[in-house]
Amino acid sequence: MNDFLVKEDNRWLVLLDGEYVPVDIGLSRERLTPVDSAFAVVPAQFWDDGNARPPILTPPSVSPALSSKIPPRDQLGRATCVAFASVAAIELRAIRSGKLLNLSPEYAYSLFSQAPGLGSVAKAMSVLTKSGVCEEQYCPYGSRGPWPGARMQAKFGISDYFLIDRKPSDRVDCSEAPCEYGPDVTNTAFLECILAQDFEIIISLNFAFKTARNDLIFDPEPDPQRPCLSMKTGAHAMVIVGYDRSSKPYFVCRNSNATFHEHMSVSYDAIRALALSGAVVMGISQNMPP
Repeated sequence: MNDFLVKEDNRWLVLLDGEYVPVDIGLSRERLTPVDSAFAVVPAQFWDDGNARPPILTPPSVSPALSSKIPPRDQLGRATCVAFASVAAIELRAIRSGKLLNLSPEYAYSLFSQAPGLGSVAKAMSVLTKSGVCEEQYCPYGSRGPWPGARMQAKFGISDYFLIDRKPSDRVDCSEAPCEYGPDVTNTAFLECILAQDFEIIISLNFAFKTARNDLIFDPEPDPQRPCLSMKTGAHAMVIVGYDRSSKPYFVCRNSNATFHEHMSVSYDAIRALALSGAVVMGISQNMPP
């Protein structure tokens, strides 16, 4: 057993940004506050409850071209992937409204570190609806605070979002068709529907860095002793910015790790096997109170 996956009270936990997050139900309702639970309701434009399917099926591929307008970033080996993914999601929404931002992951990480609770995507979304982030020039990555003037410039945050859960499952065989039902983070048709409507998806994956190469599509390589659970390096958060079904289906993810290029191709099978939780930023605020 490695330190990135532990069993506690009969539940598996995976290491994400320095804290252990449940593997089986990343956004389990009993672990959310009443306010957070409200954001776990998926908008009707992305899921048709009456017909139990996405309202848009097999839409055409979505290009990651918009994401290329944001400079490449590197978290430099630090456990700051959720901060990088969160600010990238805000930046991408800002581009759609005609504003190019260069926000500070360092400032976002400092906000997340001060907030109670698990270091998850759900916590990041909750924090950024209450507190804004400044631009990189006021709080450069790798610098140590205090940052004079940064708080007064922390104007950019989230006004609306929703969380994407992973349904509980007792399966241990990655070859089984996992969770292809409901608005689930492993349901690739559901994720396609979101992307086709010009929204990006922050996703947390139970990820194995050492199994991927830049020139290939990333596929899961689970520990044979614990399929779908024990990976080599713990969890990693990225932003899904596009997808392609022309040959082997894959999602294009905006990454913040120097091991890979700015964008990384992740197969649909990898998403089905390894996705833990996710979030979609629906709206942003560019005038958050200090």
